[in-house]
Amino acid sequence: MDVIRFYSVSGEYGCFSNFLPHPPRLKGKTWPTSEHDFQAQKFVGTPDEEEVRSAKLPMVAARMGRSRKRPLRKDWESVKDSLMHEAVLSKFTQHADLREALLGTGEAEIVEHTANDTYWGDGDGSGKNRLGRILMQVREELRRWSPDPHPASMHSAGISSLYVRGVTVLEYLEATAIVDWDNQEVLALARSLAGGRGDPVAVAGRCFEWVRDEIRHSGDHRLGPVTCSASEVLRHGTGFCYAKSHLLAALLRANAIPAGFCYQRLSIDGAGLPFCLHGLNAVYLPGIGWYRIDARGDRPGISTGLDPPSERLAFTPRVEGEATFDEIWSSPLPVVVEALTGHGSYAELLDHLPDLEP
Repeated sequence: MDVIRFYSVSGEYGCFSNFLPHPPRLKGKTWPTSEHDFQAQKFVGTPDEEEVRSAKLPMVAARMGRSRKRPLRKDWESVKDSLMHEAVLSKFTQHADLREALLGTGEAEIVEHTANDTYWGDGDGSGKNRLGRILMQVREELRRWSPDPHPASMHSAGISSLYVRGVTVLEYLEATAIVDWDNQEVLALARSLAGGRGDPVAVAGRCFEWVRDEIRHSGDHRLGPVTCSASEVLRHGTGFCYAKSHLLAALLRANAIPAGFCYQRLSIDGAGLPFCLHGLNAVYLPGIGWYRIDARGDRPGISTGLDPPSERLAFTPRVEGEATFDEIWSSPLPVVVEALTGHGSYAELLDHLPDLEP
């Protein structure tokens, strides 16, 4: 097998270095380099995060990140690999020239060659080379997805009416305040469910079944509190359909499987007005495309599943005014987030369920 060794930005294959000045955009911000983003995540939610992002050079950002004068987040060791993956993926997804360079390496082994680092690099030859391995992982992930970011090119192979609202696939992999897959507990569960499996369909199935079966639907079981973020849903073990979709998206994204949000508009009593939204997910599976899944939870008359290319959703619109929206959003709809965060009890939310006219 061919081996590609890299280290300096000025050297051959320097584009693989995190110091390369190709600014990625993620977490709602533009970062001078992927090194800036990675180092800043050591201090997420503190003033130090923005200070690192503002560093004039990637070397300065690296030194700031390695300095223990700043308090390191407690879960760093458990999340650092996933955050490095996110930083690398963003760079190679958002810059076509870099993506082509990485895909052009074929099956070659990629090694960060430096005696200065035995974890991210190869050290004396016995190092873990985690950065090189992540680059090879991203290379494989890029092969699964269409390189054309235009929404028209991302229609589902099996459900041609579906179309994405996001601009690039990265938006469907991003950790956010609501889809907080970088939370330690969410990330640990995602890894446990994956169990070392390399097949995205199998991993997606495990994540789907866990959320469907283990997280109780707040309305069905009359449980509080009203949860919204993925970590809240996991912590309390309950959520409305919308919140369950937030956790499922987080588990999928933590396993590098693109996931978004879909909605139906349904009659609350099955006879017409009033209507409310029902939340579910869409997942991008190799060889299948975008595919809808509904993890609200089964009950008499409702049986959901993941059995591509056939869809097994909880509800089918039947009444005038009901609809299944074809859009796949990269973030939950604002009206949904406002409903979940604006009501304190399940009973209160049941009286104020979100709606969106088609």
